[in-house]
Amino acid sequence: MYNTIKDSLLNLLPDNAKYIGDFYKENDYYFCTIEVSSGEKITFKTNEFEVVFIINDIGVYVTIKISAKYLEYLNSYYSSAKLEAEQILLKFPIQNLSLNASVKKLLEEISILTVGDLVNHSRNDLSKIKYIKEKNINDIENLISEMGLKLSNK
Repeated sequence: MYNTIKDSLLNLLPDNAKYIGDFYKENDYYFCTIEVSSGEKITFKTNEFEVVFIINDIGVYVTIKISAKYLEYLNSYYSSAKLEAEQILLKFPIQNLSLNASVKKLLEEISILTVGDLVNHSRNDLSKIKYIKEKNINDIENLISEMGLKLSNK
């Protein structure tokens, strides 16, 4: 979800705004520059933003600022929520995943019962399981990637 303060800010930008850069903190505020198509209305996802000035009318580049305390609070909140969600995912049973039934059975036979057990294994570990094919490993990686997780690098 959100790994940095910048990620939290980017999530708050309107869908029609393109992040340009210039992300920095000055005193009690964070600043960044966005671009919006000329003539397009922008509606922020929070009232905490303040438009500082428009750099040019052609592409409409806008520098915005937001309270550092507000953004840091959001980042902390989202980081906690991400951690909670990840803990729930790690306890999720392999049997409930949309994997081939025979692959689930093979994983269970070697005590891989949850997503947490699964992500503690590397691609190389899985390739050593008898009857698990490259396609099965790719399916596993794709599935856990959709959950925001990945196999171990060990």
